[in-house]
Formats: sequence, C-alpha cells, structure tokens
Amino acid sequence: MKEAIFGPAGMNLDGNLEAHLAVLLYLGTALLLAMGASAGLYFLIRRRWRWAGRTALGLLAVAAAYLAVLAGFSLASQEMVLAPGENKYLCALDCHAAYAVVEVKQEKTVGGPAHPVAARGTFYVVTLRTWFDGSTTAPWRPKT
Repeated sequence: MKEAIFGPAGMNLDGNLEAHLAVLLYLGTALLLAMGASAGLYFLIRRRWRWAGRTALGLLAVAAAYLAVLAGFSLASQEMVLAPGENKYLCALDCHAAYAVVEVKQEKTVGGPAHPVAARGTFYVVTLRTWFDGSTTAPWRPKT
C-alpha cells in the first residue's frame, strides 16, 4: 500500500485533493466564470469596450489557471496497473465506489448473431464488477 504524504494542516499531498476541496474549487471556478461572463455581457450591452475586453482577459486567465491546475495534478498522478480481481476505489464526497476487473477475454467477433462485428485484430472484452463499498462511507453517513 502506498504511503500518503502530508503537508501543512494535515493536507494530503499524494496527488489527490480531498474530494470536498476539489468540489469547492470546481464550483467556485464555475461561479467565478459565470459572474465574469455576466459582467462581460453587461459591459458589452453598455458599450464599455475596454472593460468588456478586460473581463474577457480575466475569464481566459481564470480558465487557463483552472486547466493548468487540472493538468498539473493529472501529470503528477501515477499510473497503477491492477491485477485481475484487485479493487480500485473512486473517492466521492462521502463514500467510495469500487471496481474490479473480473475477466478479460480475447474475441475475434462481438455482437449478437443478427449483427456480428469482426475485429481487424482482436477485441478485448472486459467484464467489470462494480459496487458501493459501505465500509468506506464518511463518519456522518448512516451505515446501511
């Protein structure tokens, strides 16, 4: 199991922001962009071209900063290859969804008998098992 790296105030710095902080940053950015777009539209209607241009540049800067942070975290993340049957958990706000590869088959054709599709090479048919892992819910959620 990989050890987590903790920074100031106990923030987990292993490449995954806490889900709550990530959602707040996403929603805050969306709100900032919506407010900026509204202000830009106001300036355009009032024919204040200089302010409309400044607002557009601000919107581009916010969008570029958000995309840079997103790309940075993506580039800093590590690829993990899981063995068949090994679980992968995706963190949500207060619980985890789990996935596991159950089976991988190689097939030359897929589809039903009425509409078979032939591969130019090989199809890989992957069977996944997915479930909600109740043992990983947040402490404030009732256990079901």
